[in-house]
Amino acid sequence: MADRFDTWESYFYPETIDPLTRTGTLRNLYDERDERLLARNEYVETSLRGAQIANGEVAIAKTYDGAHHRVIHRHLFQDVYAWAGEYRTVDMSKGVGGGFGDVKAGEVDRYLADVHQLVSSTDWRRLDRGESIAHSSTVFAYVNTGGSALSV
Repeated sequence: MADRFDTWESYFYPETIDPLTRTGTLRNLYDERDERLLARNEYVETSLRGAQIANGEVAIAKTYDGAHHRVIHRHLFQDVYAWAGEYRTVDMSKGVGGGFGDVKAGEVDRYLADVHQLVSSTDWRRLDRGESIAHSSTVFAYVNTGGSALSV
């Protein structure tokens, strides 16, 4: 049976959902319900997959658009989540705190378009190491905070 992720609850194992905090353990390919064990497994797998990207073992077109981010996400999380590399269909966040991008309002696409603009408007070859780190950090923060980072 194929998983359908069309409601907030469908992303989680029902028995792990805390209705007060709206947190729980994300459905995963390990079928792991303990979120600490899942976090450890996720860290190990994504670290290995991240190293493959960093070492150039995976060909990823550097378009810096939504498709680019989905390819990276798919590669990093393919061993952990069935939806790796796909846009989610509902608003949610991982853990307690604010979410990232209102799906229905199209904010995810807007944030990714903003990231594309940040990346494409920077002449990366002219930056020294410190400037490159600062610009990269801003782009990374923007992606991870849903646009609340300051632009470079």
